[in-house]
Amino acid sequence: MERIETRDLTFAPPSGWTDRSVVAFAAPAKPGRATTSNVVLTRDALPAGRSLRDHTDQQIVELAKRLAHFELRQRRELLVGDAPAGELRFAWRSGNGPVEQRLVMAASPRGVL
Repeated sequence: MERIETRDLTFAPPSGWTDRSVVAFAAPAKPGRATTSNVVLTRDALPAGRSLRDHTDQQIVELAKRLAHFELRQRRELLVGDAPAGELRFAWRSGNGPVEQRLVMAASPRGVL
């Protein structure tokens, strides 16, 4: 794997390591609000032998197990750039109240999500 360089970091992973990067951005906090909108980008490998559709199905199952009062509101297939993608829109209840989320999974030709 090549050297990773960001504004604050340079890192050369050992041979054979997998890039599972996570990058997060948050909107400015609004007065009186405990939470704010955010975007989290993760990088992972599509499991061998699994299609994007199968992976999306599995994500729904996992979300339903882990999130209180999970409600799938929309599922669709789309393109992100030229890459096939699956989109889930869902709601659930956290300890701080209701949460609305959107999850988009795009697959590269090399099997990177």
